[in-house]
Amino acid sequence: MLRKATEEENFKLDMLTKPADFLAPYLVPYENRALSYQESWAAYNACLYDLKTRFVGLLNNLQRQYEDLTVEDKSLNRFLNKFEGQFDNYTYEKLVHQVNTIALHKRMVQQRLTLTHEESQRKYEIVKSSLLKDNRLNLKHSYSEDYK
Repeated sequence: MLRKATEEENFKLDMLTKPADFLAPYLVPYENRALSYQESWAAYNACLYDLKTRFVGLLNNLQRQYEDLTVEDKSLNRFLNKFEGQFDNYTYEKLVHQVNTIALHKRMVQQRLTLTHEESQRKYEIVKSSLLKDNRLNLKHSYSEDYK
């Protein structure tokens, strides 16, 4: 049991230290055989397309959150300005606090949006260059293959 626990712990540590293998799911259909030039490019493009789609989805969700907060902020500000003199101090302070909280959330989402955009571009380029260097893909095209 101790040996098994040690092996499991070593496996977990190994998984944490190894970089993610983005290509592995795209190689499954080829059952550990050498890929042709076209198959390699298909796996390469599918991997990058899925990564890009994931990043675009994250960015779209953040953008949607930001737009929702903007609409809520404008609506609450219009309400406050229209009925400003009709609130007691406690209610008015509560509403102002709510406006400030929404503004803070907007700034946080905007910052996350900016950081996620920058990080996604950086990660995309890293994955792209690592795929081009990956030995499992046959991306070195020779012209003699075209005439076989």
